[in-house]
This record gives sequence, structure tokens and C-alpha cells, in this order.
Amino acid sequence: EGALLLSSGVLEIEPGITYTRQEDTTPGFVTVGAQVFASAVELNANILTANLALRLGLPWESQLEIGLPYRWRKSESVTSINFVPTSSTNQSNTELGDVSIGFAKTLLREGLWRPDLVGRFTWDTDTGDADGFHEFRGSLTAIKRQDPITFIGGMSYQHTFESDQVKPGSVVFANFGNLIALSPETSMRFLISGTYQNESKLSGRKIDDSDRTVGAFVIGGSILLAPGPLLNFSVGVGLTDDADDFSITLSLPIRFDKRLF
Repeated sequence: EGALLLSSGVLEIEPGITYTRQEDTTPGFVTVGAQVFASAVELNANILTANLALRLGLPWESQLEIGLPYRWRKSESVTSINFVPTSSTNQSNTELGDVSIGFAKTLLREGLWRPDLVGRFTWDTDTGDADGFHEFRGSLTAIKRQDPITFIGGMSYQHTFESDQVKPGSVVFANFGNLIALSPETSMRFLISGTYQNESKLSGRKIDDSDRTVGAFVIGGSILLAPGPLLNFSVGVGLTDDADDFSITLSLPIRFDKRLF
């Protein structure tokens, strides 16, 4: 979960894949002649994201982090009038996502009452195929162990820079949960997270109702397959209207024993 860093010179790569389902319905009304009918536009999207992450332990309890995503998206828009579907459109596309570069540092070591504390700074570059934004994110993550349970919590703030007179709102994120050791090789985790994004701006003016509140509950687990690789899986369920309906993630972190320096 990013709460503990690699030792100096240790390399870890993590290929992973995430499936996300989004369903959103926008109600409205249409007038046909002198009659008014209820209408709705239903948008359903399936998103598949492949991600390759690289982490390298650095001296002074710090870590370099690089991520590269690739996304495939298929969406269907269905328009209904008086609860009867009248038209639909389908669209699919693939794109290389933005490269992210991060630096993490252990700020505090766990003691009798105090937790481990890790600070992290990440630059999400505008290098992907789609028009995007440069984003900078700072976060703090705390971890406290009470065997066989580990408590974890974190907060982050993200600032997005303006591009083509569009400036997405800043994002505040927080999560809390615990990890439970079932055996020396297997663990489970339960996390709840919340995100709030402020209103976006267009040409310096706020866009009404563009703020978002996203809540999610995540249950997952990890299985040590061998001394190097670890199988990691999780299922997330959206708790608010702005959240994804659900997501499924599989990843395979592989840690190399031989130190690079």
C-alpha cells in the first residue's frame, strides 16, 4: 500500500491490470407536440487499464517510483423516452496514459506509540495520447502494527495546472483501513477511501456543479508465491454517485534480491 519503502539498491517491478465499470444515468424531460415525456440518458462504460510500475530503493530511506498506464475504454450511451429506449451509440478507444514520476521518503520510524510515516511527492506528467494536465500530488501515509493486524491511513492533496483555459479542481483524498495476516504467506486488507474534488474552472470562471465526491470500499488480499513475486488482488465498490460502480485489480509485484548498488 506504499506505506513501507524498499531498502537501498533493491528493485521492484509490478505489472498489473484493472477492470472498472461505470454506470451513470442523467434524467430529463422532452416535449413532443403538446405532451411532456420523461427522458433519460444512460452511459455505461467498461475500462481496462494495464499498468507497469517500477520502484527503486534509494539511500537515506527513500524511494524512486515510476508508473506507465495503458487504457482501453468501451462506452455505450442509451437514450430513453418515457422509459422506452429510442437510440444508442457505441464508442471505443485505446490510449497510452501519462507517465508518473514519484519520490518517497520515510519521515518517522515506528515506536511504542508512534507509527511509521512516509511522505511522497508525485508528478503526473502530460505525456499520454489524450489531452491531459500536469498534476502534482503530495501525500502522507502512516502505518502502525499490532500483530497480526496492521493499521494504515493516509491523506493527499493534488494540484492540477491549467491547460487550454481549463483548470480541474484540486483534489483532497483520505483513506483508512487495516491489513490482517492470515499466515506468513497470506494477508487480507479492508480499506475505505474518500475523495473530494473542487469545482473546475473554464477561462477563470467556476463551472457550477462540477465538484465531485467519491467514496469507495476495497477488500483485497496478497499471497506470496515465492521469495520474489507476490500476487495482489482487490475488489472496490463505489459508495457515492460519483464513484465507479466497481473495480477489480490484479497485480504481480516482483522484488529482486540482488541489490543494484
